[in-house]
Formats: sequence, C-alpha cells, structure tokens
Amino acid sequence: MALSARFARDGILSNAVSPGAVRTGLQRHMTQEQIEARGWNDLATPGMSTPQQGAATFVWAAVAPELEGVGERYLENCTFAEPFEGGAGDELPYGHYLPRALDPGTADRLWKLSERMLRLPA
Repeated sequence: MALSARFARDGILSNAVSPGAVRTGLQRHMTQEQIEARGWNDLATPGMSTPQQGAATFVWAAVAPELEGVGERYLENCTFAEPFEGGAGDELPYGHYLPRALDPGTADRLWKLSERMLRLPA
C-alpha cells in the first residue's frame, strides 16, 4: 500500500501476497504448542502447501499480464482475495483477508517506522 501510494506516478505499484501455510524447514523451530495454535495437527496437515505451491502466487504477481498496472490488492492462490466482512471471532474463509491488511493508515505508519529503523547514523 505505502509503496504504491508513494510511487504510483512513476509506474511502481505493489500488492500484498500471501503464500498461505507452507510446509518448509522453518517449522522445525516451532514448538508443538505453536504448531497446534495455528490449527495444524502436525506438519503433515492437509491444506499446507509445498514450497513450490507457496511460491506460485509470488511468481504470478511478478509476471502475470492481468496484473499490469494493478496495485494495492491482496493476492492469494494466484488470484485476487476478497475482504472479509464477517464478525469478530468468525473464522477467516479461504480466499479472503482482513481489511486491516490493506489499511492505508497502518501502511503509512509501517513505512515511516521502517524508514526510521533503516536510517544510518550520520
């Protein structure tokens, strides 16, 4: 969001991309409690993607002609995800995102925080 807001006039756009739950070696650093807290019974839980499947949306976002000139969208599973309008406590359905994920105010605050954190000492 913040990148597009700042550089769209220069033809630079960005989108949010979700890989979903991907089975990688990173899970070895998680405790069983952390794994279960995410709703996974174990690392062989159905619905977890392979690394190749997890990367597919990132590749699609980079090269898909239908995304030419498109920014500030949430992408998942090689398509556009939709905002979730459900109530608090409702489970987030597949193919949806919480609207706060594309909130311009939050994006601007994160951009400014990143700039402060990356500033090199004089």
